[in-house]
Amino acid sequence: MATQKELLYKVLDNAQHDKRDREEERKIVESHLLEMKRVQKDMTRQIGMIQDVISDPVTGLIVSTNKNTEWRTRMSEEFKQLANERTEQTRLLDELGRWKSVMDKAIWITFTAIVGIVLKMILFP
Repeated sequence: MATQKELLYKVLDNAQHDKRDREEERKIVESHLLEMKRVQKDMTRQIGMIQDVISDPVTGLIVSTNKNTEWRTRMSEEFKQLANERTEQTRLLDELGRWKSVMDKAIWITFTAIVGIVLKMILFP
């Protein structure tokens, strides 16, 4: 059996050992907290950069998206206008084709009539 002095030394050693363990744990926790603060500052800086990229009034992502939407809206209106113009041009070409067909027939009728008159004047004086 151990004496009181030995027991007291054991308790003192255990207390010192526990104190060292707690001090090491505290240092580990402090280093983790410092690392978390560093990471938090870095994240805050990166979030600020992302916000700048998104909301920059000149070249930001929102502005680019709005410009793209505006361009697509304008282009869709222009495409509709071009489709209407093309329809009008197609109609005009169809009318021109019908007019050409009528003129071809009129020229052939006129040519046939002139040839007939010339032949009658030559053959039947």
